[in-house]
Parts: sequence; C-alpha cells; structure tokens
Amino acid sequence: MVFPDASDSSVRQMWKSAIDKHFVLQQNRKKGESQTDEIKNLREQLLHFQSVLVENEKLRADVLRLQDNQKRQSVNNNIDTCQNHVKRINDLELYLQRKIDFIFDIQQKYEEMATEKRQFFNENSILHFKVDEDYKQIGELNVKLKESESEKINCDPR
Repeated sequence: MVFPDASDSSVRQMWKSAIDKHFVLQQNRKKGESQTDEIKNLREQLLHFQSVLVENEKLRADVLRLQDNQKRQSVNNNIDTCQNHVKRINDLELYLQRKIDFIFDIQQKYEEMATEKRQFFNENSILHFKVDEDYKQIGELNVKLKESESEKINCDPR
C-alpha cells in the first residue's frame, strides 16, 4: 500500500482510522467465516441429532411393538395351555364317568347275583324241607308197611 504524503495529521488520522476499520472488518469477516463454519457444523450436528432422534423413535416403536407381540403371544400361549388343561379335564371327567358307570353296572350285576343266590338258597331250603318231609312220610309209610306185613304174617297161618 502506498501512503500519500501524510503532512496533515487529520489525513493520517483518517488513514489510521480506515486501516483500523479495515483490520476490524477483516477480523469480523474472519470471525463471520468462522461463525459461518460453526453454524454449518451446528446444522450438520442438528441434522445428525434429528436423524438419531428419528432412528431412536423408530427403535422405541419397534421395542413397543415387540413387547406388545410378546404379551399377545404370552396370552395366546396361556390361552392354549388353559384350553389344553380344560380338554384334559373334560377327558378325565369322561373317563371317570365311564369308570363310575362300569362300577355301577358291576354293582347291579352283583346285587342281581346276590338276589339270585338268596332265591336259590331259599328254594334249596324249601326243597330240603320237602325232602325231609318226604323222608318222614317214607319212614312213616315204611313203619306202616312193616306193621301191615307183620299183621299179615300174624294173620296168615301158613
């Protein structure tokens, strides 16, 4: 830079003021460029944070969806387990009812056989009584027969 003849102090003062302003402007320009770079960096960071935030929200939604699916699956598994238990209980009730029916049939048959046995025993007792009566009558008839034979022998002189 070429300085004009600075004989005048006001000109010098003006030059100095102009140079100072120029220097300040240079510093401000550099500061502005630096701030512009910082703003660009901050914008990039903001964009990065926004993308991280979006990704974070997606991950949260995925986690919530997975938890919900897991709860549903757990509930469905519990329902399936309960249904299996109910089916098993119903099967066991049916099995038990069949066994009860079988035992009831056996008891009925036993009672029928016991009744028949009592009837046979009673009939047998009656028959024994009749046989005893018949033996008694036969004995009486034998006595009468012997008496009649002895009378015949006594009556018949031969």
